[in-house]
Amino acid sequence: MRVLKNISISRFFAQIIFILLPTALVVTFILWNSNQYFSLLREQWFTQACYFSTGLTVSYFIFQFRFRFLPLFLSLILVLISIYKILDNYTIGEFDGFFISVQFLIFSYLFTFGCLIGWGLQRLSYFSIILSGILFLVSIFLISKTGEITVGKLLQYLSPIVLYTIYIVYTNESLRKIENTTGIFWWRFSKRLVLFSAFLMLIFGAVIYFLYNEINAGV
Repeated sequence: MRVLKNISISRFFAQIIFILLPTALVVTFILWNSNQYFSLLREQWFTQACYFSTGLTVSYFIFQFRFRFLPLFLSLILVLISIYKILDNYTIGEFDGFFISVQFLIFSYLFTFGCLIGWGLQRLSYFSIILSGILFLVSIFLISKTGEITVGKLLQYLSPIVLYTIYIVYTNESLRKIENTTGIFWWRFSKRLVLFSAFLMLIFGAVIYFLYNEINAGV
């Protein structure tokens, strides 16, 4: 019983490092790209990444205790709307009021999105696939905003998403399968993950190297 409890705690910290951190990094990458094309974001991609990461981490931690999603999520929406109304009504200065309202809206959207992602990754075994699809569509939208489509742009915007998709699906399944095994958790999991990551990078690099000219000709 004590061994299983230790494995469960180890698994939770492994999820923080190997699931939440890569998710936060790939969303940060997308936010960084977004700030180049949307002036509303005001080139504050790092701050916005912190908004998302905070919501992601808080939600992931809370929903491990089996709280119901809908009441908490609706409460969060109500609190955010109330704060926005207060800021909109009592902020001094028209320009300052607009700036603060916009910043709070950006915070609300990213924090709420982070909460949704945290809940999905904690509760739904297939959510990593849904998340990857969402990030892929967002990346396609960003590419469409850049004008001319080149191989370099496709690789720049889509390579991290493709690698993340394969990585997160494998890591999720590995953590779920190894949860109830005995032995040295970190050694077992880290060995598998390192070997898989090396194999993934090797295969992906080989595909790009050998098919680059064909891809470039197609584009």
